[in-house]
Amino acid sequence: MLIALFMDFHDAVTCIQFNPVDDRYFISGSLDAKVRIWSIPDRQVVDWNDLHEIVTAACYTPDGQVGHVLPSVYNIQGFKVFA
Repeated sequence: MLIALFMDFHDAVTCIQFNPVDDRYFISGSLDAKVRIWSIPDRQVVDWNDLHEIVTAACYTPDGQVGHVLPSVYNIQGFKVFA
């Protein structure tokens, strides 16, 4: 049974993780080189970043405030998710 469909990808999704503190959001990475923060209730992207490289992993820190991304060149990057 399909519960919700999230559409804004232009290539395959490589990873997702639900926010460990706020279950209204999840982070995703994809082969289109973008990391996206999604609002589940709104079913839309609320923030994104183009890394210009395939994203192989994306996750939150335990406090849910910072996302860490591993692009295909294995250079760990961090970015503030919510103010």
